[in-house]
Amino acid sequence: TFDEAYRKHVGLHGVPKVIVIVDDMVGTGQSLAANISKFHDSNLTVLTSDGPLVLAFALLATSEGQETMLRELAKLSHDRMDFRAGEILDESASLFAEPKGVFTSVEERDRAKALALDIGASIYKNAPLGFGGQSLSVVFPTTVPNNCLPLLHSRGKGTKAQWRPLFERLVN
Repeated sequence: TFDEAYRKHVGLHGVPKVIVIVDDMVGTGQSLAANISKFHDSNLTVLTSDGPLVLAFALLATSEGQETMLRELAKLSHDRMDFRAGEILDESASLFAEPKGVFTSVEERDRAKALALDIGASIYKNAPLGFGGQSLSVVFPTTVPNNCLPLLHSRGKGTKAQWRPLFERLVN
């Protein structure tokens, strides 16, 4: 557990000045914020007595995810918590952003979005454009974040011809 590892570290090296939590991608910020809130609540005694800075870091974050993280961290009683990202993606990172996303025209964008919705609905009925509807196109060497188009990372489900993704996730 974290508590055992922390106590062992303190015994060998003293109280740490910083605890770093690393994530690959923060899309909406909901998952990481919930996990850090649980971490905070489970370890509040140690955080209060030892006072380390808790730094959550992500390689990439959307502006929405960054705002969520900062807002939720501000609600926690341990005031030495912060969030940083290597790069902040603005709304234009969505493949289908207004006015035309990454496409040459609004019409081309709308056709591509309709296709992505159709395929995505056969994969994740409730999130055909990815978690939070973010329609991102981020691919890491070993995984694809769930905020990306499902057609990038997951097979279709059901009885009709199944979609085969280019970057299949090991766990969906």
